[in-house]
Amino acid sequence: MADSTATSFNWQSAINETFTDFSQQLINYFPQLIGTVGVLLLGWLVANTLSLSTRKLIQGLDVLFAKFTRIDGINQERIKGSYSVIISKIVFWVVMIFFLTVAANILGCLGRIRRLARQYCQLSSRADFRTYYYPERLPA
Repeated sequence: MADSTATSFNWQSAINETFTDFSQQLINYFPQLIGTVGVLLLGWLVANTLSLSTRKLIQGLDVLFAKFTRIDGINQERIKGSYSVIISKIVFWVVMIFFLTVAANILGCLGRIRRLARQYCQLSSRADFRTYYYPERLPA
């Protein structure tokens, strides 16, 4: 009979090595996570500030223009309020998309996304694209 200790797998050392590798990777990645969270919090703060400033500026301009023009009806008032909110939300999300891009770049996700996009473009430009996705259209 063969020696069972020579051929047996040592589960305890394998689990210890796996845990050690995982904890080392987490420790190495932790500064990037902290930086990303900081950038996202800063982005949210800047986006909220610019959004609020934009809304107040538009509402102030509406009051100024109302002094020079005569506005009749309640519907005009609702429209004024709604477009200031819409514009302020657009400003908020444009700023947040900028900061999300920076955060993804810090984490290193942008390189992966670009590689996937490149692979998709290569796949879609192939001559056999339709036969790959639509095999039922092949002649019998």
